[in-house]
Amino acid sequence: MENIQIKGVKNGIKAVLPSGIKFDDMIATLTQKLKQSKALFEGRENLCVTFEGKAVLTHAQKCRLQKEVFALFGEDVLVSFASSVDTAISKLDSSERCIFFRGTLRSGTNLHSEGHMFIFGDVNPGAEVSAMGNIIVIGSLKGVVHAGIGGDREAFVMALGLAPTQIRIADIITRSPDGVQPVFERPEIAYIKDDRIYIDTLLKKK
Repeated sequence: MENIQIKGVKNGIKAVLPSGIKFDDMIATLTQKLKQSKALFEGRENLCVTFEGKAVLTHAQKCRLQKEVFALFGEDVLVSFASSVDTAISKLDSSERCIFFRGTLRSGTNLHSEGHMFIFGDVNPGAEVSAMGNIIVIGSLKGVVHAGIGGDREAFVMALGLAPTQIRIADIITRSPDGVQPVFERPEIAYIKDDRIYIDTLLKKK
């Protein structure tokens, strides 16, 4: 059976997860190895922990891995589930890949996902976020956002406070009106209908 590999890379840590290992055993081994590497990365800004390899993970399992990383390194860490050079992973549909980010994206910051994107924090004006799939922001979204890169018109953008300076889904683009102060009363979702981007309260989108 292959072992979990932990590698130091330019932007942080890469964990290569093999197939054929029970998830609970994977978590235990991975946590132990990350603890051993923790001292090398403590205090480092913009730390990224990337998971790749042959293991195919469910969304719940990805969330569990994210939780373990936050517990070890703090919550201001980028957790990425990237495609591997391995053929088995490169054939995965983009919907199986996602990025989790917790923190504030400030002006000048760019964040991209080859699948979906979950941001637990605010996206400030001047920041840009993009994804092949959906973008969900548990916070305010005031920067530039592009979901459905590659032409996916089923993609959507959701935020607790949705007020982007520019929003694009697939090939449809719109801007927020100048001089209008947003009022955040409830979560909103942006989606394409009849070749236009509509913004609606989340509960109205079925």
